[in-house]
Amino acid sequence: MNFKSAAFYLTMCVFTVTGQNLEDAKLLHADLLKDYKPSVRPVLNQSESLNVNVTFYITSFNSFNQVDETISITMGTTLTWKDPSLIWDPASYGNITLTTFDSINIWTPLIFLLNSAENLKTIGSDAKLPCTVFYTGIVTHPPGGIISAKCPTDVSKFPFDTQTCTLIIIPWGMSSSQVTLTSVYSGAQLGFYTPHADWTLLERKTSTGLTDGNHSAFYLNMKFQRQSLYFNILIIIPTLLFALLNPLVFVLPVDSGERVSLAMTILLSYVIFLTLVSGSIPATSNPMCGLLLIMIVIISISGLIVIGAIYSAKYYYLHADEHMGFLPKFFAKRFLLRTRKIVPNVDGPELVITGKDASRALDTIFFFSTYAAIIICVICYFIYVSF
Repeated sequence: MNFKSAAFYLTMCVFTVTGQNLEDAKLLHADLLKDYKPSVRPVLNQSESLNVNVTFYITSFNSFNQVDETISITMGTTLTWKDPSLIWDPASYGNITLTTFDSINIWTPLIFLLNSAENLKTIGSDAKLPCTVFYTGIVTHPPGGIISAKCPTDVSKFPFDTQTCTLIIIPWGMSSSQVTLTSVYSGAQLGFYTPHADWTLLERKTSTGLTDGNHSAFYLNMKFQRQSLYFNILIIIPTLLFALLNPLVFVLPVDSGERVSLAMTILLSYVIFLTLVSGSIPATSNPMCGLLLIMIVIISISGLIVIGAIYSAKYYYLHADEHMGFLPKFFAKRFLLRTRKIVPNVDGPELVITGKDASRALDTIFFFSTYAAIIICVICYFIYVSF
């Protein structure tokens, strides 16, 4: 007999002696489940708490609804504990060191999302997930699925906002004296994570503690940051362009006859723009979006510009002998005298202030004051969202 034949027969003998065949697996399941009670907590001393190790996996971030204050993610967990009733000697069962059981045939902890936005149900109840059991009695159970949780939102810094959400998972119906949850890692695992196009995951801390109802709880603290490029191009840049374009109405000569119509056109254009982009701004008032407040301020300034344009045009065609209000005269003397646009009367020391002089003075005031108001509002907004 040559060397290859001898090696072949030796391998066949080894597999014949130590092979893990179907009959061994059936016998193992029958022996383990013979007197097993899935409703009994697998602890030798029933006065002690069963420790369940939890590993949390985030696979994808599905959606975040700021109005309903809900977050939807696809997740998975690995629950690990020791069941003394599921210990066997591998040598007695063809060297089988691990096997799988249906989760309904052995005891498994029923974990619930406490702050669920849907019906309160067991995590993983929508899928039939098997449990892996090792010969040492260690059991691993992988429940998971798509969960939707309540998440208080703060859109005051939209679209430069970050949102913090906390998921609370507890073994509902079992107090901490019966089941204790322990986090294996300090953060959720991202081995299967698919990044979201609009949100960036910044934090994923995990911890455990007790709830007010004396339940052991597993906490997942997540922090997401919004990708703001789309909203910068769609909302912020056009808003700044409208704001900076509007005061230029006072540079347009009154003689052109288009000043008021241009101011009204810009105002109506901004109103239409605000209507179109309102669907992209979170519709919530607690707290209200800061960008929406800035847009309201800018549209109010635009309305004041229309009033200023009409008010300035009113005095442009007045003659010197016509009645003129105190304020136009005052501003004309203060501003136009310095620029030497008011010509002294040759017959006396009195200054002759015409309607055109008053109109130019008002244009100067409206131009710089509206620009100053707009710039201050914009600077305050960007300072606010930076902190």
